Amino acid sequence: MPRRHLPLIAALLLSATLACQPTASNDPPVEAQADVAPEPPPAPPDPAPALVDAWLPGLDARLRAIAIEQDILRALDKEARQVVAQSNDRFLYRSILRRLFVRNEAPRLVFVPGGEFTERSQTILKYLKSMGHHGLDVRDDYHTRVIQTKLGELEALKDDFASTGEPLEVTTAERGALEELARGMITEGAIDPEKPEEAFAALTRELVNREAAPVASALKRLKGYRRDWPDRVELLMEIEARMVDGVSRYAWDMRYHNHHWFDPEPFEKVRWRERRRLLLGYLRDGMVEAFKREDLFPWMQSLIPPHPQYARLIEALARYRRYYAAGGWPKFSKVPGLRQGIRHEAVPALKKRLAAEEYYPPPGHEAPEEFDEQYGEDLEESVRWYQRTHQMEVTGRPHKIFWQSLEVSAKKRVQYIKVALERWRESSITDPKGYYVFVNIPDFHLEVWRDGDRLMRFKTIVGNPYWGCDIRSGMWVRINQTPIQSGAIDTIVLNPWWAVPERILREEVMPRAEQDPSYLEANGFQCLERDKDTCVRMRQATGKENALGRVKFLFPSPHNTYLHDTPKKHFFELPIRAMSHGCVRLEKPLELARMLLQQDGQWDEEEFQRRHDRKREFDLKLNRPVPIHVGYHSVRVDDSGDVHFLIDVYKHDHFRRIGEAFEPRKCTPEELKNAVDPTIDDGLE
Repeated sequence: MPRRHLPLIAALLLSATLACQPTASNDPPVEAQADVAPEPPPAPPDPAPALVDAWLPGLDARLRAIAIEQDILRALDKEARQVVAQSNDRFLYRSILRRLFVRNEAPRLVFVPGGEFTERSQTILKYLKSMGHHGLDVRDDYHTRVIQTKLGELEALKDDFASTGEPLEVTTAERGALEELARGMITEGAIDPEKPEEAFAALTRELVNREAAPVASALKRLKGYRRDWPDRVELLMEIEARMVDGVSRYAWDMRYHNHHWFDPEPFEKVRWRERRRLLLGYLRDGMVEAFKREDLFPWMQSLIPPHPQYARLIEALARYRRYYAAGGWPKFSKVPGLRQGIRHEAVPALKKRLAAEEYYPPPGHEAPEEFDEQYGEDLEESVRWYQRTHQMEVTGRPHKIFWQSLEVSAKKRVQYIKVALERWRESSITDPKGYYVFVNIPDFHLEVWRDGDRLMRFKTIVGNPYWGCDIRSGMWVRINQTPIQSGAIDTIVLNPWWAVPERILREEVMPRAEQDPSYLEANGFQCLERDKDTCVRMRQATGKENALGRVKFLFPSPHNTYLHDTPKKHFFELPIRAMSHGCVRLEKPLELARMLLQQDGQWDEEEFQRRHDRKREFDLKLNRPVPIHVGYHSVRVDDSGDVHFLIDVYKHDHFRRIGEAFEPRKCTPEELKNAVDPTIDDGLE
């Protein structure tokens, strides 16, 4: 570069340098700042020391409780593995112990947690003791007496189990180890310092599992407790096992023996042994879930049958047990001809007998200071009251059946109420808010229920108790009895024809036709098939003389029974109405049809009447079939609280009461020869 250019280049560089300088101002000069990294936030405080501070004062008691609980669980595990179901164990409850204490991944004590029989356990034990008021025998099944004895023995060992009362003293190194244990479990998420009680339990359990290695004094204290408590562990193990067994037996008796509470499909076409196995599985599952939710007592209470009759019968049982405890009924003389307006020396004893059962004096009359000999209006009213609640002809005067009923002991009345309670525990009516038709055979009544309210109640006629030879089994049985069953009414038949069953045709229709040649034509019978001169298949046309009346209600069942009208209305005036061939005759069939169709949403008064008047058979299909339950309850309590003792028409409850099964005899060869297929269908009287 020529030297002459250097001054020019220097001037340009100086000019560029000055251009890069800040413009002069009045602001003070700003010192240049170097880039500085932000300081990290302060570390959160370590929760471990505070957690250990709060944990240590109660550590001794916690160690003791968790250690004895683990020892009890080990004993239960050993017991549950060793027990073998015995043939006399009526439903293999021991499998529940195995499910809870062997197969359970995290078994825990329910009744003696921490080695203490809790207040909740006391409540459940007291509840089990009270099951006698349900008519259940708790003397052996629920172990309440044995458990109470074991609790007394446990109380005697209380001093041996007492804490020293001295807090654990830990060294600095041990404390550091405890803090490190807590810190590690917090980091792993095993405990939450915000939930100290749960954290204390988890920390203590970890110490016990490690045999208290971080704290030598705790290990020493723990070994001392375990040396002193083997007898206590044995007692607590037995109490826990017996409480589990008592609750499981209660649950079985109250609900789980009844398959109607569960989905019916698994129980179809299986034998009782398989059915029992399924029910036991449901019981195990129900108990395990209740234990997990820790709502065992509410669960137990939820098993009580919900029908209003059950609660009323419990009150009735308490009442008649009170009569029995008071000595039962006083003696009296059966004197014919007693009636209102006469005086007789036997009247005071009759009044005393009725007073013992609280039938005398009747409502609205004051109790007399003494029982006189006058058969007045008050005594007649009491006799009527008694007759009305015992299915008698209500006359107000003592008659043969009245005197016989007064002789039935208070003890036997108690037994029949217990059977009635048992039948409700076996009932197929399980939904307290359900919609269903209910027929009680001994009550001779039909009821319609919906949402816990009774919508309708009227009289029925049921199967007669006559004996005959059942050709299918070859046994001598009550050939016409109405069976206990459940189903669903799906069809209402207007103006039905009646296909006369062979047995009724041979035993009733043809003999009447032989006596009166006009009988068949007058009653609308038509012969459909003959064997030479004998009609072997017959039907009866619709009409006022038709045995099925003007309407019948069909519900599929293996018994081929149904509900229907009847032209024999006068029979509904009788107190005892067991006179059909097995079907159920209705006092108010048209009212029932109207209600079922209204509830089904398809009632049309004009259309119904038009089809009814045409006198042609017509089927009305229900959109939603209505459940029907035909039960057998020989004691009921009405809305006023009066206990009705009903006729045990087929003696079902008699055999249940005495604890024996009915054993039918075999038909003789002659009886079997004359027997026909007893297909149950209704007909004549």
